Amino acid sequence: MYKPNRMYERPAGFYFRFHNADQVYEQLKLCIEEFKGNLKWIIHVSPVTRHQNYVVEPADVYYAKQAETYRVNMELRDVLQASYKDICELAIQDIPLLCKHIEQWFELEHKQLYPPTIPN
Repeated sequence: MYKPNRMYERPAGFYFRFHNADQVYEQLKLCIEEFKGNLKWIIHVSPVTRHQNYVVEPADVYYAKQAETYRVNMELRDVLQASYKDICELAIQDIPLLCKHIEQWFELEHKQLYPPTIPN
């Protein structure tokens, strides 16, 4: 997500993998698109990993990573400029709201959560 003592190091987001993503990914994508927070959020497959890792991050961050400036020096601050700190702060504010939205969407509020298992 983010490092509390270094909140401006990079904007907050979620990075994860699914064991079996097909149906869950489509449901989660719709869930993320419907979220109404301080920022618009997006889910996508990371283009910079060997495995199919998923990323949920502010849409502004996703689009900034598509910019030529970012591809040259890999520095989001240069692309987002004055809005960088605001995006970092607003993303952190959105995290609990986004988590609650996901829990409600998938009806997880009252379910017993179990640690994930690693498939063989």
